[in-house]
Amino acid sequence: MNGSSKLKDRIKAHSPTALWSFLHDIRHSYVRPFLGKISGGLGSSLSGRWALSKLKASRDTQISNYFKNFPVRKLQLGAGSNNLPGWLNSEGFAPSSFTHSFKIAGDYIFLDVCQPFPFSDNSIDYIFHEHVMEHLNYHDGQFMLRECYRILKPGGRIRIATPDLEYFVGLYGEQTSENQKRFLNEYVRFNSDVWSADLKHVRGNHAVFVMNHNFRAWGHQFIYDYRTMASALEAVGLVDTERQLPQESKDSNFRGLEFRKEIVGIFDALIVEAVKPVKPAQNQSVKG
Repeated sequence: MNGSSKLKDRIKAHSPTALWSFLHDIRHSYVRPFLGKISGGLGSSLSGRWALSKLKASRDTQISNYFKNFPVRKLQLGAGSNNLPGWLNSEGFAPSSFTHSFKIAGDYIFLDVCQPFPFSDNSIDYIFHEHVMEHLNYHDGQFMLRECYRILKPGGRIRIATPDLEYFVGLYGEQTSENQKRFLNEYVRFNSDVWSADLKHVRGNHAVFVMNHNFRAWGHQFIYDYRTMASALEAVGLVDTERQLPQESKDSNFRGLEFRKEIVGIFDALIVEAVKPVKPAQNQSVKG
């Protein structure tokens, strides 16, 4: 436990519950978003900005070295804590997704999914991203998918994991299955320490709070169902869209990738794979 954590625990132990809850809510609702805006998610420290500029400067070398060492090129977007061996793991270092110390940030390349990707056309075999799409509005999500299409080789594949709108809507109603009840209880328990302003008032109305939380928390902007995701993939030229189970795939390169392995992250997961056709369809445009 570092000094900051010890100080936090001491303050919490000697503060009235109501006061601690108030301070916690202020921190999550106002302080963190403000710091994120003024520093791109790295805090206001000069060391943070210096580290980010260093990561940006080293990106071309990192990509070149990866391409030399790995003939099958696999790119993970928004890797967060999921540093996959054999993959080129990238991160935009947004506060909602990147939680690493800069001591290990050199294992990643900097890549903002809302900007043109630093890769040539038809240069990547596989792309994977988990819990990235929901952090983008629909327009930015389409931009990212167009970039994925552009850099994938013909026959290259993409796998996407994101929350499933249909599942969350299905939580609301009089009839809930045992799995849904387990999911609701675990979602509240697991997330209440992260976003207590939304979840601390939950009593018997779990579904209402869980749905609101998932639609707004961590900067979520657009939650997909399968039909909307398939349409978004097809709109940029990808084909053979197919839903998959967590950790499973017909392609061995996509098996066991998801970082989320507990009930929260499995039961609510929308996981889809698609392929870049070997020959683009006639009159198919993928330009933004």
